[in-house]
Amino acid sequence: MLMTVIMINMLIKVSSVALFSSHFSTLRKLKWRGLKWNCLKNIAFPLRIFLLLLTVSIILVGALDRFLSHSFEQYLLDQVSKTAMNQAKIIAAMDSVVVAVKHRDKAQLAQIVGRLGNTSDLDYLVIGDTQSIRLYHPNPQMIGYPMQWTKPGALERGESYIIFGKGSMGEAMRAKTPIRDENGQIIGVVSLGYLISKIDHWRLIYLLPLTHSFIMVLVVLMFLSWLFAHHIRRQMMGMEPKEIARVLRQQEALFGAVFEGLLAVDPEGRITAINPNARKMLNISATPQQLIGCKVSDVVSPVNFFLDQTGDNRQDELCTFNGLNTIANRAGIWSEDGVFQGWVVSFRS
Repeated sequence: MLMTVIMINMLIKVSSVALFSSHFSTLRKLKWRGLKWNCLKNIAFPLRIFLLLLTVSIILVGALDRFLSHSFEQYLLDQVSKTAMNQAKIIAAMDSVVVAVKHRDKAQLAQIVGRLGNTSDLDYLVIGDTQSIRLYHPNPQMIGYPMQWTKPGALERGESYIIFGKGSMGEAMRAKTPIRDENGQIIGVVSLGYLISKIDHWRLIYLLPLTHSFIMVLVVLMFLSWLFAHHIRRQMMGMEPKEIARVLRQQEALFGAVFEGLLAVDPEGRITAINPNARKMLNISATPQQLIGCKVSDVVSPVNFFLDQTGDNRQDELCTFNGLNTIANRAGIWSEDGVFQGWVVSFRS
């Protein structure tokens, strides 16, 4: 009985420790995520825009580069494969090659291949008989030994095919095709190869300028992203979105708290802001949402005080709006570049 109690106590302790460890690990992960989120929030909004555009640009350029590189590699391999197979079939059909293979004239084959090597970019050419015994090989010491096969068919079924793999000359792409005599009987085989190292060199020659172009595109996108982020910062007057939202709420509160009527218009005379006292004093029943964007001339008459784009600020002028005699003030709105952006008009009866 005592041992049972001890075992239960030990299990409870172990479970408590495991549960505590699990909760601690979860809290640590949440704390780490919270720290990362706070770090992101503390980054200036224009910088976040720049980093976002930069990340998207890198992903797009990288994906495009990968796609084009893969497409070009496939195209290059297809072209080299076709070239190798065409050359192999032409060599296998040469009368001099057929006669030399039929008579097992190794010296004649060496002379023929020597002439071909001066006019072709192939890396190696191997010619064998019906037993896959080499009659010609770039390395004379390999002549007389069996050819290396990774796929049967050229001698057995008279097939022509391309294979990739390691042969007597190293990793290569090889075109294999049968040699037939004048009666169509298979008397040997041609194996023509391009080393993978040469194909990789060709790939590098053609892809390197493409990579440079993508790097230049990425640099241009980085510069444009920086310009856009800088433009956003200037448009936002160096403020963060939450600061702009606070300013707007403060503006709404000020418009509602001011005893005077307040009405703002843009250079084209469209209403951009209006407070409740202005609507009340001018007997305008429309809501602020309905008035924003409307021509001030549609709701106020006369309207000259609101549309003067060349005049200066005015103070305590006697004006009549919608039949109401008022004392009005006008202040211009100007951009950092000195461009006129409208008026803010206040009036009281």
